[in-house]
Amino acid sequence: MPTDRKSAVRDETERISALHRYALLDTAPEQNFEDIVRLATELCHMPTAMISLTDTDRQWFKSRVNFELSEISRDISFCTHAIESDGVMEVCDTRADTRFAENPLVTGPPHIRYYAGAPLITQDGHKLGCLCVVDQKPRKMAAQQQASLQALARQVITQIELRHSVLEAKKADAARQLSQTFMRATIDCLNDHIAIIDKHGEIIYVNRAWSGFASATKNENLTLISGNAPGVNYLQVCESALAAGIDEAQHVLNALRQIAGGDRHLQVTLDYPCAGPDGLRWFNVQVSAFGAGADIHAVVAYRDISREREARTGLQALNESLERRIEERTADLHLASTTLRDSEERFRSMFEGASVASIILDTNARLTEVNPAFSSMTGTSLKAASGLAIEQFVDPADWADVDSALRRISTGQLPGCELEFRCKTNEGHQWVLASLSAVKGADNKVSQIVAFLQSRSAQREAEYQRDNFFNLSIDMLLVARADGRIVRANPACEKILGYTPEQMTQKSLPDLVAPEDRDAGELGRAAMLKGDSLVLFDLHCLAANGEIKDIRWNASPWVEEGLVLAVGRDVTRIRAAERNLKLHDKMLTRAEKMASMGSWNWQVHDDRLIVSTGLRRIAGIGPAEPVQCLDDLLRAVEKRDRGMAEATIRAVITDGASRIVRCRIRRADHTVRTVQMYNDVVRDADGNAVGVSGACLDVTELHETLDRVRRSEASLRTLTMRLEDIRDDERATISREIHDELGQMLTALKIDIALLERAAVNERKPLPSRRKLSRALKSMEQLTDKTIDSVRRIARQLRPDGLDEVGLLPALEWHIKEFEKRTGIRCSFGYPQQQPEFDARTRSTLYRIAQEAMTNTARHAGADRIDIQLRTDNGQVELSICDNGCGMDAGIVDGIRSIGILGMRERAAMAGGSFEIGNNGERGTRVSVSVPLAGHTMTSGGDV
Repeated sequence: MPTDRKSAVRDETERISALHRYALLDTAPEQNFEDIVRLATELCHMPTAMISLTDTDRQWFKSRVNFELSEISRDISFCTHAIESDGVMEVCDTRADTRFAENPLVTGPPHIRYYAGAPLITQDGHKLGCLCVVDQKPRKMAAQQQASLQALARQVITQIELRHSVLEAKKADAARQLSQTFMRATIDCLNDHIAIIDKHGEIIYVNRAWSGFASATKNENLTLISGNAPGVNYLQVCESALAAGIDEAQHVLNALRQIAGGDRHLQVTLDYPCAGPDGLRWFNVQVSAFGAGADIHAVVAYRDISREREARTGLQALNESLERRIEERTADLHLASTTLRDSEERFRSMFEGASVASIILDTNARLTEVNPAFSSMTGTSLKAASGLAIEQFVDPADWADVDSALRRISTGQLPGCELEFRCKTNEGHQWVLASLSAVKGADNKVSQIVAFLQSRSAQREAEYQRDNFFNLSIDMLLVARADGRIVRANPACEKILGYTPEQMTQKSLPDLVAPEDRDAGELGRAAMLKGDSLVLFDLHCLAANGEIKDIRWNASPWVEEGLVLAVGRDVTRIRAAERNLKLHDKMLTRAEKMASMGSWNWQVHDDRLIVSTGLRRIAGIGPAEPVQCLDDLLRAVEKRDRGMAEATIRAVITDGASRIVRCRIRRADHTVRTVQMYNDVVRDADGNAVGVSGACLDVTELHETLDRVRRSEASLRTLTMRLEDIRDDERATISREIHDELGQMLTALKIDIALLERAAVNERKPLPSRRKLSRALKSMEQLTDKTIDSVRRIARQLRPDGLDEVGLLPALEWHIKEFEKRTGIRCSFGYPQQQPEFDARTRSTLYRIAQEAMTNTARHAGADRIDIQLRTDNGQVELSICDNGCGMDAGIVDGIRSIGILGMRERAAMAGGSFEIGNNGERGTRVSVSVPLAGHTMTSGGDV
């Protein structure tokens, strides 16, 4: 293996070892790290941040914000690349980076498009992982933000080192406690009488041999040992012994003072005799120092060497060996004493400085020591609490459980336990979580019980509120396992689905879903198993009575517990209301469309406007065009009408009275529609005017119809006047023709008759000759014939001869021939071979229209040819008159002065038909009339 490769493997092995040494992997979330990742998102303006730890084959996240995964494979890890550098690794666009373009974290959820990571570098240079931020869009981080990210990464390392130090300190405390126990057990096992004395000369500890010997010899003259217990000043004991004549006490006294002065290397050994009731006793005393500075202590060890001195000569070798053992034991005692002292001080510091209430009980459940936190919580002073029974601080309802636990611990049945109870405090009762641990003495029996009391009132209150919320919620609340089995349900399930909470726990989530939605439900459950949450997920569910309920679900996985939390809301009525609303909306839209109506609602306080589809259609406003305020609507109104429309709408708000306004709207295609707006005030619950509700009716066609009616009425009045004029003209013409023509001929005839009569009765004159009489009669006959012809001609002008007797076709043929004779205009008349029999109205209508059209041609067209065609088709008869004249202006057609055209149109309408007039191609005029046929029979026809 190459040297670089070996070095890399060795470095990676050391890095992994360092990572495991910190014991961070797979630990619970910690607030310090959570605060750092949240601060990283704020400083870097990123939605997501993580603290990652890169293990052998995975990357685990100690803390994360807006990132669902707790760990990922190292193969797809960004941070694996980031720990290879000492600074911030930034990937501005992951899709543009060949290392990450195909990464599943980029191509799929969470769709990472930006990454920046600062390595977490320990003091010895190992890179444990990264503090990284990610985003779902490409971007570039500012230099200041990169510096902030590196600073936060250093804070993460500081927290990791601090956490490690705390853990190591706890281990050291445990070791010291063990060492202290070991030291005491070791010292107690020694036969030497050992006392530990502080720099002030006070005895702080004596072993079992010292205390037993001192108690047994308290009445003997053994001043340096007898009756000397912890708390006694040993310097005073030595001074008393010196005053009593024990000169060796001076050596002990000097040694203690030297040690108190800081001589930590001093060691004094001497033998001295004491007079006892049973004779002279010899003791060997050893004085040595351990510790340093303010913590320096002296160890004084006495050993009864009376028998040894008697046998010293024979046992010199054994004595030397024993001295070596004493020296060794003294060294062990020194180390044990140091550890004991440190352990005691640390325990005392932790005990008194702990933020949680801490107490020490004897086996009778009485307080021996309490810390300030307990004193503050209960309102009992440190001194007053000592000796009190713990029962005084426990709620009577909970004492039985507490007493039972204490008894089992004090008798050795339990090494310790945790329990909750209500503690009497200066503010009443407070729930606490008590952690109880037994402390055993040298005899391996429980001598004390240490308890740490942590407040649980907030948690209890939260649990109470949670349970109340769970039971009182009107929504269904379910807790289910990952396989869908329901483990808990609230009472709302019975109100909504008809299943009691107990019945619900016998079911699984798929059992509640209607068959048609089970596939969708399974997809949702599969997504939750992957760690996704489901929001507003609607499913049809089966109630106990077989009814289908619309349930809207919110569900989220509780990955750590392997559970699913689901909330179901009954939206059956809402869905039914929505369906009815949609139906009513469709009906309203259809009604607005059929009635050419629209509606709108204007809220005054925020100038918000809501318009219907019908109003958009009337105003020509597209579905995507914004109409959000009153001005948006008024912009569609013609400028000349806009002020009036706005004033009317605002007046409704001012005085609360309904108003109607008519205005014109110009569409985007520049067409103008006339609308009528009905405006009514909208009031709130207090009766205050808060808006205007309006309906808009498109009256364009109505106005156009009214205009046409008015024009038609004017035309009819003109026609009526014209008819009166024509009637007067016809009367005058008939009167003139009768007077001028018939009157003259009748007068002449009358004169001839009078002359004949006079000649016949005048006896004096001879009778005219036969020839004269014949000529006179012939003249009278001619006058009579002319009179008859005139009468017939006048009658035909009033109504053609034979129109009712011989029919329409002969009457038209006669009129055409007479027209040709009179005007010299050539005419052609075509009709089918088979013609129906026309009723009187149809005959009169077609004849008069043909007569009027031909007359107009003769008067105005300047034509020399007219083509008349009569056709029948599908129960309709069509008559067309076409000329080759000069044509006509379109304005004449619609003008009220075109009386002839108006008359033809009215005749066609009275017959139930239609009338059209216009230019005949490039030259000439075409008149066309079509009227329906009643029952008819066919006759032969032809062309003229």
